[in-house]
Amino acid sequence: MHVITNASVVPGDGEATSMAYWHFVTGVGGTPAVRSSGIYRDRFVHTADGWQLAHRRISVG
Repeated sequence: MHVITNASVVPGDGEATSMAYWHFVTGVGGTPAVRSSGIYRDRFVHTADGWQLAHRRISVG
């Protein structure tokens, strides 16, 4: 299971940045265990098609 928590978004003029913690959990239905975790740091831009992910940095640990 991939779990995302504590997401925050900072809006800007035509773009936004966000940060969220992620956890990868195994053993769902049995004994759950967190196998890895980290942080997503994203930048979004507003286009004619709507909001698009422009960049993602993933930190593990």
